[in-house]
Amino acid sequence: HVCTREQLSVAVNGITSFPAAAVTEPTMRSAGCLRGCLWITNIIIFMCSLALLLVAAIQLNRGDSLVDEYEKDRVGPISTAACFVAAILMVTCLFGLYGAKAGNKGLLVVYGILCIIICLGGLTVGGLGSSVFSRVGPDAEEWLTVKLTKYRSNRETQDGWDVFQFLNRCCGVGGSKDWVLVGVGIPSSCCGRAADTSCDGGGGMFYEQACGALFVRLVKGDLTSITVAAFILAVVEGLNLLLVICTVLFLNKDGGGDEPADSQQKDTHNNDRPR
Repeated sequence: HVCTREQLSVAVNGITSFPAAAVTEPTMRSAGCLRGCLWITNIIIFMCSLALLLVAAIQLNRGDSLVDEYEKDRVGPISTAACFVAAILMVTCLFGLYGAKAGNKGLLVVYGILCIIICLGGLTVGGLGSSVFSRVGPDAEEWLTVKLTKYRSNRETQDGWDVFQFLNRCCGVGGSKDWVLVGVGIPSSCCGRAADTSCDGGGGMFYEQACGALFVRLVKGDLTSITVAAFILAVVEGLNLLLVICTVLFLNKDGGGDEPADSQQKDTHNNDRPR
């Protein structure tokens, strides 16, 4: 359905006042227009929730790098909540799609209630993401420092540090001096040399960039994607709820939606017959 300026005007004016007179043709067209808009918005929301579900699931099931290990510990609950909200939203959209297509007021009312729940869920996920985002910096650096001390004793930690430093051309949490302070010795991944060799730090051969700031930036980037997506879905669901309310009000006004179209036509023909 394509909404004309006249239909939208009738829709807006009709929300606040419902005359007892017979329903006019522009009003019926406006109700159909709102149902069409609701159907389209549900398609868009369904695709967006599917994208959010995939992003959150990928973050929960990534590899064993330092960033992945940290995000499983700190960001994992948020990603799990995002997956849950996205899955519920996809199921909710089915109610909206069928209710809008059939003009079923009962389904649309149920869908409106679910929209409120999803909106609150999106705001909760976004709020949790914002809370974690604000303390990622100090927490991540402290977590990396603990991992630094376990470099020689834990093979997985050693591999994680070596891969991260080599790929990102960085060294230590705040610099190469961190390795010396913990008594580990600067590893080969700090200067890109072959395995089983170490950097002696002579001549500035090791990487000067610190890994801590880069690590925090990567984690914040992943966290931002989920947080922003959750807030956007919450806002869209709030606007979609207004559209649902308008649609239900117009279906109540024109009496349509729950009766089949052919039965309505039969009633019209019966009323037109001479008595």
